[in-house]
Amino acid sequence: MNPLDLLFGFQGRVGRGQFWLGLVSWTVVFFVVIFVVVLVTPTVDALFSAALILYILTILLLVPVGVKRLHDRNKRGWWILIFLGIPTAILLLGLVIEDEPGPDALPVWVQAIQYIGLAILLWALVELGFIRGTIGSNPYGPDPVAPKPAKH
Repeated sequence: MNPLDLLFGFQGRVGRGQFWLGLVSWTVVFFVVIFVVVLVTPTVDALFSAALILYILTILLLVPVGVKRLHDRNKRGWWILIFLGIPTAILLLGLVIEDEPGPDALPVWVQAIQYIGLAILLWALVELGFIRGTIGSNPYGPDPVAPKPAKH
């Protein structure tokens, strides 16, 4: 699979290695841009706002890679809404509710919900990054890690 299809396409399947390649690629881009923002941002509030926007953009850019990985696991791509959407929504909820800085600023119920978001992220990491996909073809395409037949 070419890099553009890997990072932006929604069709087909990708194995664990390609998933990690896509995840690491977008993570490196995120940190490079954050580094540039740190160099040019005058205040911590502006840096925080830029990082939040960049985080949401990075999550959106991870969707195609995640969908193809879900296809490899023989699951519908809509599962990505659970794996990435719910934890992001929970993060945003915590930011909206927080009145004052500090670890004790959030109500206990919000902290409990954030632990649920963390559990979902860990589930997604295991499901997408560590468990082998469907062996052989499935409705989403051929096995991405199956040996290719030799050409004669």
